[in-house]
Amino acid sequence: MGAHKAWFLLDLVIFYLVVKHAHKQTDLPLLKRYWTLICIFLAASSAVLYGTFVQQGLDVGSTIQSAYICQMPISFLYIPLLLRQKSLVGWSVWAGWARTLGTGLIGVFAFMRYPDHPFLLAMAVVSTLVDFIYMYLLYARKRELAQARTGLRLIRRCIFLHRKVRIDSEGEIMGRIVIAGYKPKAGMQEELRVLMREHRSTLRSQDLVAARESIMMEAKDGTIIEVFEWKSREAIEAAHSNPVVLRMWERYATVCDYIPVAQVEEAGQLFSEFTPLTFLKFGVITNQGGVDA
Repeated sequence: MGAHKAWFLLDLVIFYLVVKHAHKQTDLPLLKRYWTLICIFLAASSAVLYGTFVQQGLDVGSTIQSAYICQMPISFLYIPLLLRQKSLVGWSVWAGWARTLGTGLIGVFAFMRYPDHPFLLAMAVVSTLVDFIYMYLLYARKRELAQARTGLRLIRRCIFLHRKVRIDSEGEIMGRIVIAGYKPKAGMQEELRVLMREHRSTLRSQDLVAARESIMMEAKDGTIIEVFEWKSREAIEAAHSNPVVLRMWERYATVCDYIPVAQVEEAGQLFSEFTPLTFLKFGVITNQGGVDA
């Protein structure tokens, strides 16, 4: 009798939690609106049905048969409820095992105490099997969501490594492509080429430019035009206080002047043509095919 009272008190706690929280598991506005009234109606109806079931003598002495009648729909309903979840936050594996093992142990008790009640024993077997199926699906669903999260992280990582650019809140790529003109001072053409060979690698070593390769070309007057990509506006600002970059710019100031590209004669043409520059380990190739050391 004491066990029945304890069980009843536990059921009261469960009923209170269902009334307070279970409406969050449905997306039907009508159920949400009348959730408390529906719970009260179902509780009252269940009390009448189970009371008359026991009064008519259809239950066994321990009332385990009526308990299984209540348990079976719960076991079945857990499965579609699980499969509808987009997230399993709050879905405890330990709680699931506790419920499954509890159902199984009560089934063992039923076989030992009521071996001549086939309906009761059938409910015990079916409920236990359904609970184990639920646990299998719970583990499978957790693995599926974990793989999805891992896959999403890998995709994001690959995109980051491939593009190596940042995007602001409005979706704008924050890398900044610039076109710079370097006009060599008198007799400083080769010295400028030496500096241009090291320009991007120096900025790259300070993590200021993007992975995109720069394009260099030479105008007829010897001005070198470079197209390259800073990582961001912040990188441009950081360069003006970077000691490595400042030392490099001091060297540039001795061999060339920075000029707007519009001052180059070719820039005034509809289709501007320049001599491409490709730097090798020991020199530079122009489109004339020569190599200057």
